[in-house]
Amino acid sequence: MKWSLRASVAAAAALGLLLLGAMGAVSYKSLRSLLAAHDTVEHTLEVLKASHRLSSTLKDVESGHRGYALSGDRRYLPDPSSPVPALMGQMRQLSADNPSQLKRLGAMEPLIADKLDWIAATIRLREKEGFGASSRVFKTNRGKVLMDQIEYLLEELQDEENRLLAERRARAGADARRAFQNLALLAALALLMAAGWGVLIERSIGLKEKSESALRDSEERLNLALDAAKMGIWEIDMRTGRATHTLRHDQIFGYEALQTDWSVGRFIKEHVASEHQAIVERAFAAARDASNASGAFRLECPITRKDGARRWILAEGTLFRDARGEPARMTGVISDVTDERDKAAALSAAYAQLEGANKELESFSYSVSHDLRAPLRLIDGFSQAVLEDSAGKLGPESAKDLGRVRAASQRMSRLIDDLLGLSRVTRAELRRTTVNLSALAESVARDLRSAEPGRAVDWIIAPGLAVEGDEGLLRVVLQNLMGNAWKFTSKTARARIEVSAFLQPDETPAYYVRDNGAGFDGAYAHKLFGAFQRLHGEEDYPGTGVGLATVARIISRHGGRTWAEGAPGRGATFYFTIPNQPERTS
Repeated sequence: MKWSLRASVAAAAALGLLLLGAMGAVSYKSLRSLLAAHDTVEHTLEVLKASHRLSSTLKDVESGHRGYALSGDRRYLPDPSSPVPALMGQMRQLSADNPSQLKRLGAMEPLIADKLDWIAATIRLREKEGFGASSRVFKTNRGKVLMDQIEYLLEELQDEENRLLAERRARAGADARRAFQNLALLAALALLMAAGWGVLIERSIGLKEKSESALRDSEERLNLALDAAKMGIWEIDMRTGRATHTLRHDQIFGYEALQTDWSVGRFIKEHVASEHQAIVERAFAAARDASNASGAFRLECPITRKDGARRWILAEGTLFRDARGEPARMTGVISDVTDERDKAAALSAAYAQLEGANKELESFSYSVSHDLRAPLRLIDGFSQAVLEDSAGKLGPESAKDLGRVRAASQRMSRLIDDLLGLSRVTRAELRRTTVNLSALAESVARDLRSAEPGRAVDWIIAPGLAVEGDEGLLRVVLQNLMGNAWKFTSKTARARIEVSAFLQPDETPAYYVRDNGAGFDGAYAHKLFGAFQRLHGEEDYPGTGVGLATVARIISRHGGRTWAEGAPGRGATFYFTIPNQPERTS
């Protein structure tokens, strides 16, 4: 039965689409599996982050409690609205699919409750009976025992998550390799179909010149495709042992011209070291094995090119059987993956270096939080104790010197807290939602009025200000900007603070906080948003010089910008923009 040209082309196209569709479906399934594996890795990282936050929060609570017990200063007390319950809830939610972790959390909860109750009881004892009574409670070692038990459970939980992380990363790597294999096979099938269509056209055209021209065109397109993919194609007739391969295949081994009289076996013998030839033999044997329904194989090994250069190749192929199930031919692709391996190695090294830098940063933050703040609290606490115990014994100058020591240690503690706050907003995850900026400003204004109810300040907060951003971080922006306006209008007879917005020439909004306070020299406006940059003396307006740097970093993470205008004695205006776009990586 002879088919017409149109029927033959239609049949070939249908078969090609069917094969491409089948491989596309397999590739899609592999990619979905890869994404699912990636999600499990991210989930495990979230559990680890939450456990580290819980550990750090508990240590902060303990450190603040110890500072209060030593100094009696309530500013050292932990925040009444402790995030510990919320962190435990988050840990339970994240570990809902892991019974062993839930069991550890269940064992941890009463210990944390006992620890917090013990802290609360010690605080009450310090308030009622003083430093000596709370000191005796500390000597019972009850708090340390509870904290050691909590940390032991947290370490067990983190070890389990690290084990899961290693397993899930391994699965993700396997899924990535399968996806690459499917895509490579899809490319090979596409190229083979292109060659088949070229043969079909050749047989369908009667004129020799047109046939030869069509064949040349087909070969050129095939070579271009192979050059673009940087792949060579090879095929072995399993009945005769005859092998054919493309020029690109031979170029990978260092030959400029097509080696028509060379077999695949000879290539392997002359270019693959003896200790690696077993890899090739095992791959071919696996493809020929009757239990291998797909007949597919994949191998990666080093070769020595004709010029002596050592390279790495990736070969993938499939064994095709005849109607009786006997091996008929083996077809595959080969590519030079040396550069990809080098890039992967470089990327892995860079990733390891980045992880090391992140760990150093975390270690530094921990050191600042626990190794620097604790001595400052001791200095402040013992200075106060000396002042209280030696009342009437110290001379006025000595008492004043101790007061200076306390003020300096408290200022350094505030500076460390501000630096840690800047570090947190730099690393915190950005969660974009629709934020009512007007409501946030009203809330911050209420807090400022409550802190100094005796001050008369005219507040002008524009209604309807809304942005797309992280509500928690934007509250920090307004707390710093409005707090600065409140501070620098403290010497103004009738203070006025305005929070509003205006449209820029490009029709995008810019938001601002304006006051009629001390102002600043506009020539130094570019320095304001750097850390430790202050234009006013500490004795006039106290502060650490970190607040505006925090504002600039938060707005930068939202993809916006900050700037300021002002004049001495005529107030200041601080502007910022928040475009509706994803977080930037800088």
